[in-house]
Amino acid sequence: MEENESLSERCQKEVVDLHRFFEDWFSGRLRKDEDAFVRFTRVTAPFFQWVSPEGEAEELLPLCRRLHQAQGIHMDSSPRFRIWIERFQVRFQTEDVLLCTYEEHQEIQGRRSGRLSTALFRNRAKTPHGVEWVHVHEVWLPGLGPGHQEDWLAEWDRELNSIREPKDPNPGEEE
Repeated sequence: MEENESLSERCQKEVVDLHRFFEDWFSGRLRKDEDAFVRFTRVTAPFFQWVSPEGEAEELLPLCRRLHQAQGIHMDSSPRFRIWIERFQVRFQTEDVLLCTYEEHQEIQGRRSGRLSTALFRNRAKTPHGVEWVHVHEVWLPGLGPGHQEDWLAEWDRELNSIREPKDPNPGEEE
């Protein structure tokens, strides 16, 4: 982290670098171990929440488990699985907190999808860019989501969503 970088510059670098990690993780270019996965866990707040484009909220622990299991899910993608970020924009900022939007684009098996993401960051020392993710909410970009794509995107969502913890069939009952 550069000493003179603004909060905005640090957040933008974090967005790009974390998505580069996801690209490498899902492509299988990183080994499935905690040493590699810590790139995600050390930059997320303990109370982090992600809201998917379908409107499903997921807390940090189940999200970590699912992402960890998804390592290499696009290893055989041809052409190569890609993620890139466009249109990073600061929406609100204080000295310690920043709210931004950005577009996340993915190419899987040569087909493209896109999400508009809103992310909340706060300052946090001892992270790659001095910030941590507090909350992310995604929506599909017009024409780049499941309603406008072929069945491949729905299949990718089903595949990734199948890596969820099973729900307790008897909630509230102790074993």
